[in-house]
Amino acid sequence: MTSSYGPSYIGSNSGGANLRGCPWFTCASNAYMPNNTPVTMQCWMDAQYVSPPDSDYASARWFRLDTAWGIGWTHSSLVENQTTVGHC
Repeated sequence: MTSSYGPSYIGSNSGGANLRGCPWFTCASNAYMPNNTPVTMQCWMDAQYVSPPDSDYASARWFRLDTAWGIGWTHSSLVENQTTVGHC
């Protein structure tokens, strides 16, 4: 898949990640991104604390991502090859 997104990508123990409207599980999922989906990290926010099995590691950190499905939020543990971005 050729894309202008990346170098970060989705990498989850469960096989993919939801792209949510906000950094909380209660927010609707706008898309499901399978592993290896390229994404561009825009910024980070500490919000809902999530731990396994709902994430790959425990953290309150979420990233706002620009993806082929639009812009949304994904838990930090599901983003591989993370780049440095500022706070939202």
